[in-house]
Amino acid sequence: MKFNKMLPAEVREGDDPEMIAAIDRLIREGITARRPHNNRHQLKVGPTLSYYPTTRRIVTDGEPAWKETGIDAVIAIMLDRGLL
Repeated sequence: MKFNKMLPAEVREGDDPEMIAAIDRLIREGITARRPHNNRHQLKVGPTLSYYPTTRRIVTDGEPAWKETGIDAVIAIMLDRGLL
């Protein structure tokens, strides 16, 4: 499903603390993240950029995972790419 058609990320019952913290942080930073309906581990933070809070992995669609990890790195990447 395309990024713009996904609903904004919200905490779901049974979420890991890392997912809850990531969603809360993104909301505080004013970042509209999306959450694929059928994936409880992934946040889309741009049309091609995903973050996996429980593993701290950052992935651009079709590419290997970034060496950088964590929510601070996600925000830095978004700033660098002009997504914020």
